[in-house]
Amino acid sequence: MKNKRAACLTLALCVLLSVCTLAGCAAKEENMTSDDAVHGDVTGGGISSGDASAAGRMTVAVGGRTFASSLADTEAAAAFACMRPLTLSITELTGKEKYHYLGECLPAAAQSVGRIEAGDVMLYGSSCVVIFYESFTTSYRYTRLGKIEDAEGLQAAVGTGSVTVTFSL
Repeated sequence: MKNKRAACLTLALCVLLSVCTLAGCAAKEENMTSDDAVHGDVTGGGISSGDASAAGRMTVAVGGRTFASSLADTEAAAAFACMRPLTLSITELTGKEKYHYLGECLPAAAQSVGRIEAGDVMLYGSSCVVIFYESFTTSYRYTRLGKIEDAEGLQAAVGTGSVTVTFSL
């Protein structure tokens, strides 16, 4: 009974977040250059550290590999989690990252992250999911969605060009 109630509350929260997100969603950013597609003004929180529940975890399957991942403690990450399972075709950008524009907006709250780490899963703007497979410093701003915990082999798994990735429980 307790698990059923928790599941119902989680579902209700997901529905509420989705409704709020759609209601406040601005038009999709258009006419952006490929560099602008992931670099811009976006703010958020850090990675959730102590939550091992399904709500704070996800798997990322790409290139025949499956990676364990934690979700960030942000509204955007909560809304993103409600979309799982989610399969996306992600496109290469800059030789360090891959991106995909979602069909809906998430509640963005960008912050300057300073350094990108391989395995970071971020949100640019309100609808662009970015998976980073190389580490580097940056002055750009993102909303954190999650973190692939052990990114060893991620670069080989994503390969070059577009690739399909699935986010699931």
